[in-house]
Amino acid sequence: MILGNIQPGVLRPYLNQATKGATGDDGMIQRFQLMVWPDLTNWQHVDQWPDKEAKNQAFAVFERLAAWQGFIEPARFDEAAQQLFDAWFCGLHQELRANDIPPALESHFGKYKSLIPSLAVLVHLADDETHNPIVGVDAVAKAIAWGGCLKSHALRVYGAALNPVNANAKTILDKIESGKLSDGFGNRDILRSGWTGLDTFENVKSALARLADYGWIRQLDLTPLVVGGRPSARYAIHHDLFTNTPVKQPTKPTKGGSVGFVGSHNGVHAEKNGYVAELDEGEI
Repeated sequence: MILGNIQPGVLRPYLNQATKGATGDDGMIQRFQLMVWPDLTNWQHVDQWPDKEAKNQAFAVFERLAAWQGFIEPARFDEAAQQLFDAWFCGLHQELRANDIPPALESHFGKYKSLIPSLAVLVHLADDETHNPIVGVDAVAKAIAWGGCLKSHALRVYGAALNPVNANAKTILDKIESGKLSDGFGNRDILRSGWTGLDTFENVKSALARLADYGWIRQLDLTPLVVGGRPSARYAIHHDLFTNTPVKQPTKPTKGGSVGFVGSHNGVHAEKNGYVAELDEGEI
């Protein structure tokens, strides 16, 4: 068992190889099936005692299982649990055979056929003090719900490699909000900073073009770096998008050519020219 964490910038080069079938595509990342990508926005310090009752319940489960000798007979689903699992299992295989998801994600989600039963048994052991080998429908339902949550996190993890332009654009938005980029910034301001994924002019140019298309920034007139020198693009920031209340679910646009904006950089939405565009780490 491996338990730990890793910085997104360190993980991204490995994911790039894994998703492109390069030498780093060794199948290892797909085995981290419980990995999560926490949302670090709106962080706040919490200084309070932990939930004592919840802590005691967890410790009681650990102590009980530590003293447990194992099932007398192999664990198995009851009839209702088996039917629920079979329905989920068929849906998983239909999704995997639709040929509309990247191979790396197909491999990752393919391992859920063993992950979900494993989680169901663990949930059952935590909930059932009698250690009955018959796993019920409640444990399977909880495991499937847990798998759905893990799937959303996997999409975010792989998203940086599957859609690097969106990931790089998201990085620029984070730097704007943190004050590291201000009105009138240029390509070279980003290149000099050495941020992950933004180490080449083409990567920077593509990310800025995406942000400009969605209305987060606007390209200013080209100005020479020095008198007679090569012109450099500069950008103005649409500050209202960073101060308005975030809208997690954009409403459908009405017909017409007006330009409006909704959302925040956490789930980057912009309603533009009658269409809703979305930019997010997990978009593939």
